[in-house]
Parts: sequence; C-alpha cells; structure tokens
Amino acid sequence: MQKASLTDEYLALRETLAKYSAEMIKRYFPEVYEEASYAIQGGKLIRGSLSLLIARILSSDIEKVLPIAFSIELMHAASLIHDDIADESESRRGRQSFWKKYGLKDAVTFPHIIIPVAITLVAEAGVEAVIESMLQWRKAAMGQLWDTRILEGKQVQVAYEQLIEYKTASVFEASCSLPLIALGKRDLISAGKTYGKSLGMLYQVLDDYADIANNNVDSGSSRLLLIQVKEREGIKRYVKELASKYFTEIRDASIKLHPSLMDFAVMSMEKFASEAGESVQHILQEVEEKIL
Repeated sequence: MQKASLTDEYLALRETLAKYSAEMIKRYFPEVYEEASYAIQGGKLIRGSLSLLIARILSSDIEKVLPIAFSIELMHAASLIHDDIADESESRRGRQSFWKKYGLKDAVTFPHIIIPVAITLVAEAGVEAVIESMLQWRKAAMGQLWDTRILEGKQVQVAYEQLIEYKTASVFEASCSLPLIALGKRDLISAGKTYGKSLGMLYQVLDDYADIANNNVDSGSSRLLLIQVKEREGIKRYVKELASKYFTEIRDASIKLHPSLMDFAVMSMEKFASEAGESVQHILQEVEEKIL
C-alpha cells in the first residue's frame, strides 16, 4: 500500500470510527449523553483507528473490530479524566478538562460509568480479549500513578523505559493485540503486541524529549528522563538510542505482520515530529536514515 493511499485509508477508518462512536454513545449512555460525548469525542482517535487499520490490512473485516476500537477509546477517555484530576490540569484538547467543566465529584465517578461499557464490548471477542484488556488497563493505571508521584518529587523505584511502557505503550499494545484476538489471528498476537508497545514507547520518548528541549518538563516521565540521564547532551544521545531500538522493533514486527504497518509508523512519527519541533525532527531523521 502506497503512503498516500495508506493515509487516505487511515483517515477514512478514523471517520468510520467517529461515526460509530457517536452511535454507540447514544446507545450506551442515554442518561448522561452530554457528559459522555464531552469525555469521549474530540480526540484524534489514534488508538482505535490503529485497531481498525490492522483489521483492514490483515483481513479487510473491520466490522468485527469496531467494538474493540470503540472500547479502546472508552478506556483512553476514562483514563484521561482521572489523569487530569491527578495532574490538576484545567484543559484538555483545547477546552476545559472534564473535572473543570463538570466538577470533581462527577469526574471521579464518571470513568466508572465508561469502563463497564468498554469491558462489555471487549467481551464480544471472548475471555482472552477481556483478560488482555484488563492487563493493559492495569499497566496504564500503574504508569499514571508512578508518573504523578515522580512529578510530586516522591521516590519511585521504576526505570524510565518501564514507566513509558506502562503509562503510554500499554494502550497502544492493546490497540494491536485486541483486534488480532477478535479476528482469531493468534499466530500474529506476539508480533502485534511488540509493534504496539514499541510504537507507544517511541512516541513517548520523543514527546518527553520535546518537552525537555522546550523547557516544559510537566510530566513524570520527562522529569525521570532528566533525572536518569542528567546531562542534556547525554539525553539527546540516550533518546536517539531508544528511538533506534524502538524503530528496529517496529520494523521487525511489521515484517511479520504487514509492511504497510512500518509505513504507518513512519508516517505517524513524521507527523508528530513536525508538530513537536526541530529537535525531534532532527532525531527522527537520523534514526530513519539508520534504520530504514
């Protein structure tokens, strides 16, 4: 699949997911439709769209994966509500965060309304999918706990790579493993998990480096990166090493899955780098020249 057609396919799948999500919000959240729409809609739908892209590339059957894709976005939305409370963030996606708009009491409770629906939808793919989703949900929650504690200056016995695997890569891993479970492609699950985890970790390490380069250390992971490496020149070298490792893992997993997924990773990272700034663009360019 050519990059141009891959981009068009991805955008079409994202639009499909957006329409499906709007329908499901009406069906599953009639009592709190306004709040659910506010919490769930408005994002880029990257994780759920990735699930659909995997389904399209490997089987062309996205109908079976649509509930999975929506459930992943539900889990992500629920986690963001609690994340913003923990971080005391008053804005999200260019508007008021959920707790700021609806109050702390509603914000504490609302994820508990969202998550049962997500589990119900994942259960359509079987017990294995439920277990996998809960494993990754636990990792994401633990990662956020570590992140918050580090930002508060507390001592946390966790290495940088484990932190970003848990807080960010776990949901990307689920985005890739769950559709494969739903499609019955169990021989590809291991490669799918590696692809998703490495993509998530690549995104997070570049995001943390962008924060440090812009003197905007506002997350536990970017602060831990500073603490672990200390010297800024050393940070650049370390980030380049990690990015090279993750890109290599993505490349190797894509060989087992489908070459188009490597193209998608490159396309996604280049778009992110263009938004993150020159410091990230330079690292990504050097890594791509080495790996591709």
